[in-house]
Amino acid sequence: IILKDSYNQMIESVNKHQLELLELNQELDEKIKSRTHDLELAKEKAELLAYKDPLTHLYNRRAFFKYGQKLINQTAQHSASLSLIMIDIDFFKKLNDNYSHALGDQALIAFADTLTGNLRHNDILGRLGGEEFAVFLPNTDEENAITIAETLRILISQITLQHEDAIVQFTASLGVVEATQATPTVDSILAQADEALYYSKHNGRNRVTAYSMIVETTQ
Repeated sequence: IILKDSYNQMIESVNKHQLELLELNQELDEKIKSRTHDLELAKEKAELLAYKDPLTHLYNRRAFFKYGQKLINQTAQHSASLSLIMIDIDFFKKLNDNYSHALGDQALIAFADTLTGNLRHNDILGRLGGEEFAVFLPNTDEENAITIAETLRILISQITLQHEDAIVQFTASLGVVEATQATPTVDSILAQADEALYYSKHNGRNRVTAYSMIVETTQ
């Protein structure tokens, strides 16, 4: 009987330890899962910070080039149309100097929100730096891109900001280009869009210029 009791106690003790080990393992698994989830969230946040402009929450230059190049490559493979609009706020330095940098930031945020709210979810929109922005328009030829650019130009001119007792408005100049075999990289298509934008800037501002129009006038 004594041996049987000792044996039973030993079995109970083993079972108790096994249960404790099981509970400990479950607790460790939960902690590992929680830690993994936290790490994944931290990674997502870090990637977001690496790819998003902190003020406007649009893609930054790095992300715009990365996703833009992927889009150019995909477009070439499927023989689809692709256009790009380059946009620059007119007299942005004066806006900062005459009112304040805080109002300049408000202008950039309102500008970015206007673009985001009037473009498709698959368009790639980025802030290239300062007051310069660009958007890739997949499955869009030059004619349709010009129409979109004109719509954006009008909407931008309708943005109103309050500064003390004054209502502040601003405009933007835009350059449009359709991708071709001559523009296999983001740099190459931006260079053409920049020429079109430069033309808009030096011919009255607050206007849309297509790169093809510049090519026609110089031939």
